[in-house]
Amino acid sequence: MSKPPLLAAVLMAALAAASLAAAFPLDAGHSKIPRGSGSAFAASRATLLAEMVDPASPVNVSTYETLPVTVRVTCAGGDCGNVTAILDPPGTDFLVWEPEPTPLSGQALQATLSALGYAGERASTLAGYNLSAYRSVFVLLGVYPNNYVFPPHSPEEALLVDFLDRGGNLYLEGGDVWAFDFDPRNLKPYFNINGIADGDADLFLVEGVQGTFASGMGFAYAGENEFIDRIAPFPPAAYSILRNPAKNYVIGVAHAAGTYKTIGTSFEFGGLVDSPQGTKLALAREIMEFFGIPPSLKGIIPTSPLATPFSSLDPNPRTRQHLACLGEMGDGDSCLITWTINATAINRETHEVFAIFFPDSPGAEPNMTPPLEITILTTGPVLELVGDREVNENQSLVMDLEASDPNNDTLTFGTNAGDVLPSPFSFTPNTGVFSWTPTFDDAGNYAVLFNVTDGQFSDEETITITVINVPPSIQEAMLTASNGTNTTLEDLSLTIVHGQNTATEITDWRVDGKSVALLNMPFDLRVDGSNATVKDYSTFGINGSLRGPIWTGSGKAGGSYSFDGVDDHIVIPDYRTLNSTEALTLEAWVYWRGEANATDDLQNVVTNGDFRRALRVAEPDHFMGGNRVLSFFTIGGVDIDLYSSARLIPGTWYHIATTYDGSALRIYVNGLEDASAPASGPIKPSELPTFIGTEEADYFFAGLIDEVRIHNRSLNREQLQEHYLAGLSGKHPLVLESHETRRGETWEVAVTPNNQEEEGLAVLSNTLFIVSLPPVLDPIGDKVVNENETLTIRLNASDADNDTLTFLTDAALVLPSAVSLDPLSGLFVWTPTFQDAGEYAVTFSVTDGAFTDSETVVITVNDSVHGVPGFAAERRVTTDPADSMYPSAAFDKEGRLHLAWTDSRDGNAEIYYQKRYRNGSFSSAARLTNDTALSWFPSLAAGGDGNIHVVWVDTRDDNSEIYYTKLDPLGGILVGETRLTDSAADSFWPRLREDSQGNLHLVWVDSRDGNPELYHQKLDAQGANITPATRLTDDPASSLQPSLAVGVNGSLHIAWTDIRDGNAEIYYTRLDSSGATLVDDLRLTSDPADSSFPAITADSLGNLHVAWSDSRDGNAEIYYTKRAPSGGTLIPERRLTVNLQASWFPAIVSGGSDIHLAWMDGRNGNREIYYLQLADFGNHPRSPIRLTSDAADSSLPVIAREPKGIPLQQGSAQLLPAYRAVHILWEDQRDGNRELYHIRSRPELITTR
Repeated sequence: MSKPPLLAAVLMAALAAASLAAAFPLDAGHSKIPRGSGSAFAASRATLLAEMVDPASPVNVSTYETLPVTVRVTCAGGDCGNVTAILDPPGTDFLVWEPEPTPLSGQALQATLSALGYAGERASTLAGYNLSAYRSVFVLLGVYPNNYVFPPHSPEEALLVDFLDRGGNLYLEGGDVWAFDFDPRNLKPYFNINGIADGDADLFLVEGVQGTFASGMGFAYAGENEFIDRIAPFPPAAYSILRNPAKNYVIGVAHAAGTYKTIGTSFEFGGLVDSPQGTKLALAREIMEFFGIPPSLKGIIPTSPLATPFSSLDPNPRTRQHLACLGEMGDGDSCLITWTINATAINRETHEVFAIFFPDSPGAEPNMTPPLEITILTTGPVLELVGDREVNENQSLVMDLEASDPNNDTLTFGTNAGDVLPSPFSFTPNTGVFSWTPTFDDAGNYAVLFNVTDGQFSDEETITITVINVPPSIQEAMLTASNGTNTTLEDLSLTIVHGQNTATEITDWRVDGKSVALLNMPFDLRVDGSNATVKDYSTFGINGSLRGPIWTGSGKAGGSYSFDGVDDHIVIPDYRTLNSTEALTLEAWVYWRGEANATDDLQNVVTNGDFRRALRVAEPDHFMGGNRVLSFFTIGGVDIDLYSSARLIPGTWYHIATTYDGSALRIYVNGLEDASAPASGPIKPSELPTFIGTEEADYFFAGLIDEVRIHNRSLNREQLQEHYLAGLSGKHPLVLESHETRRGETWEVAVTPNNQEEEGLAVLSNTLFIVSLPPVLDPIGDKVVNENETLTIRLNASDADNDTLTFLTDAALVLPSAVSLDPLSGLFVWTPTFQDAGEYAVTFSVTDGAFTDSETVVITVNDSVHGVPGFAAERRVTTDPADSMYPSAAFDKEGRLHLAWTDSRDGNAEIYYQKRYRNGSFSSAARLTNDTALSWFPSLAAGGDGNIHVVWVDTRDDNSEIYYTKLDPLGGILVGETRLTDSAADSFWPRLREDSQGNLHLVWVDSRDGNPELYHQKLDAQGANITPATRLTDDPASSLQPSLAVGVNGSLHIAWTDIRDGNAEIYYTRLDSSGATLVDDLRLTSDPADSSFPAITADSLGNLHVAWSDSRDGNAEIYYTKRAPSGGTLIPERRLTVNLQASWFPAIVSGGSDIHLAWMDGRNGNREIYYLQLADFGNHPRSPIRLTSDAADSSLPVIAREPKGIPLQQGSAQLLPAYRAVHILWEDQRDGNRELYHIRSRPELITTR
């Protein structure tokens, strides 16, 4: 049989010249039949005949075993020379799939393989192709920007994976597929390729790697050249075959381990330029030989023997087998050739055998036998056609497989659906019934194999199940009041009417068209990718960008995001919308893993970029105690750290929230208030983004976060408990509490269904206009009552809706003794005791269960029994048999009086602390020091931030030193006992004050210079040094008894007793806020008699008022002077007491235009406490008032005046009446030991403001 010359020329270019005898040596599968007569024929007349010897065709295979096939090849009519017989199984050599938009590589590859004698085809889609019919598949994805990207879970990927699992050969090229594209994620592992880098446009040369089938090849490269991936093999399963020699990186990797073979490259085959060192023809031939696929010679006669040796025995029934006869064959010679066919995977197939010979005679053409067909039949079962199927999400797909078997064997059905389908299904092997209801996550195409077997033979079919993505929908959302109307204010509830499909509903509550939440991120919709958009469902639409977290369907209500604790976060750039400064709520569900991976032991849940507001979790080794919720806010210029008492159990879902309402910062855990701290003022605004998680390396969160919401109001316990209970049931809040609504508001709800993969259309509910009217409480007005008299108030109210009304009051929390209020009649009754004199802000309310009206009144209790004009009854503060002495007192801005003193109840002198509330009650005494040494002579200052600072003299270091501690407004220790002075000499008589900047100033007497001198030091709010200890006096004589005041401009005024003039005199100096001297030591007294125990205060005009004890009149009397800030005299030295007994220890305070003075006086035969008011900035002294009248001594008074603008209630904008009471404390021995007593002025005493 001859072929056209053109075809012969093509084959000559495709096949190298070499001897078939050398290429295919004789082995056990060959036998030579001797030539009969030895006669020769002309080569041109010689022919070959092939006949089946064993078995007869067709062949019936009944067992799973190899099938030997023997064919006799006979030469006739001449000399046949070298003869090769070829077994050609069914199937096609190659399929080129080219989804990329440019055909360059696909055309070149198809033409090259065809030129090599391979049969195949090229396609732009895999739809409708059965890959098992192809010996190899070439996938060409292209190079950016003309590249194809696999979509997630694509059916093409599933087909290719199945092809490799069945022992296929796959070539895949693509410039971005290895190091940039995420998909095909399930196919890539078969190549064992490591994507090193996305690469550059730098590929111009391609070179084969030494020791591989591409060794010695070299090409120029002219294909597309953007972002060529740099790759590497994972040895030993894979190895490099091609590289870029100019940049020294790998661009081709081969893998031959296991039952399949793969080649992956990052360039285009069609871009290779042939050179003397390599051609595309040679490279393609090596690739096919690597795949074990020899070229088909059926219908093609080469002009020379085949050059490539192929295996004579191959268990793969899809592989050609070439066998050669031994030696040359002459006329009449026969050759028996035996192949072995693996019958395991054969079913009704036809194999072809043909032989070819190459005569030696010059000019003679090769000759080939006609094909000899061998048909293989089996007697196994036959699976009836199943066919591709389609099903909607959340609908059931049921298939009843059927099969027949000629032997009536028992049949068993099987499937690989468990490896392919993403959600549960059911399958019964003995009946073949398959059932699957895909979820809303399952949209896509799935290549599923079904088979049937009789135990020996099987039949199978692979079908495509297409799950159609059905957008979720709802029919209607109905908003109703709980009684079915909107004319009475009760809870609002939402009813969602579902459509055909079950879906997660995301609800957004809105009032007057705007969301009640500034940010509403339920995380129910799957979002993947490093910079994808995370949707905010509020009307503000401040979407976030995903930076690493992975979406998971296992949230508390719907989906959630998993944060790796390394760098994951979501950024929300719109800081303006979230910059609420008056009130705020941050809430989220968290599933914290308990990992300690943050440098600062804190993990952020929700925060802004500069942490002005943050909801956090403290790690196990945090110094405040781990596993706690932390709220950190900057409010009113003060940083507040608030920790929960509850400890989180790692691996558990919790609903956590923090709120600020203008008066307190709070933490809620699982709907319950867990911790709170007083706070006031605006939240510090920020111009940085808000983060879920964080971008700060020290605070990354590790765990799941769900249901993040931010509100520009403070949610209360009932609202947060509703959110918690909704999350427990896996839902979003569907109920609105009545206390959240207000008359005149229009409410509605937006409901957005989604199936976690796709979002449906939002449905807006009907609107409800709140028209209910609240009750109105009749005016009450302020009340005045005397001690031990009964105050009765009848509360009255009206309600336009005729609702049942209930009266309420906070009197039991405010008033110091028992009260009663009938909640139905509104009758209030209180009889204050003899200890109850004072002013009390009491709130009365009326409610209809939805709305509330209230009024706060001031109840003033007059001292009607104790007869000190203008003063309430004195009250004993300490009650221990041991001595309490050396009191110090100061007011905070809320009107609470704080006390510190020396107490010996513990067997030695210790410092104790107590505070007086505005209602007149005192807290329990708290011990501040705990050492066997003496702690005495405290000085207390109340900070503008509500914190308390105390210094004292302590002998625990074998000499007297000054120590410091700081308390929070509740009395909790913020800074423990801290030593401030450190010298071998004694330090004593400390005086402490705070300036307007929150810094502390300490003045004391120090003997480090050999004699007592005055020293000054400036401290920050934590007690840390701002300036070093500075010596103020410098004279060999002693400087003692300092008194310290802070002026209106922040300057410091100091008066003291000094002995430098030979007797005790009063001196004065003035410092600026940094401690620099403004007025040098100035002598205020100039009499030979002693002047001592000065007390100094500064008024609102900046002038100074000094009082002291002076002996110039023969006994100690109280003297007074008024000075300008420079020290200049405004009122000269004035004697205030005139009696024969001593007057000592003056205490002085300024209040508005009045100066108030208290001292110890002996005029009554024992020591008593006296008081004097100097009106009109000290110009008009009034008559002294005796405050104590007991036979025992009263001494060492201290005096303080209430601050301006005390709020009616904490956090309230309404202020108490304008007068500011004077409070005096002293030591009193009437109880047989020294105890502290307290007295306060009444309104009629204070005539100026």
